[in-house]
Amino acid sequence: MLHLRDLRHAVEIQVLTASTGAGTRGQSQSVFVTAETVQASIRPLAGREASQARAIWPTATHLVEMYYTPNAQPRSRLKFGDRYLNIAGVVNVEERGRWVQLTCIEEVST
Repeated sequence: MLHLRDLRHAVEIQVLTASTGAGTRGQSQSVFVTAETVQASIRPLAGREASQARAIWPTATHLVEMYYTPNAQPRSRLKFGDRYLNIAGVVNVEERGRWVQLTCIEEVST
């Protein structure tokens, strides 16, 4: 179980929304907007944990744990400093709506 002291990383939860912006000629496009900023525990996946996660998400790179929030969904992402972690899977720990574990895939910028 997580302890409050483990939640040492501030992350922005960004959700995908449709937007009609200037220069799009009235067409909508999908953009990420920050829904909330939360504290989280972020760990790179390694060893047994990585092979278990990669059995479902072959490119999983990180495990993130935080208090439950409805904004943490598979089509959302986390902004962690100048890095982005796409949420691949969400587990509601013990189905109690208190903690979630997110399996994430880091975006690689080119």
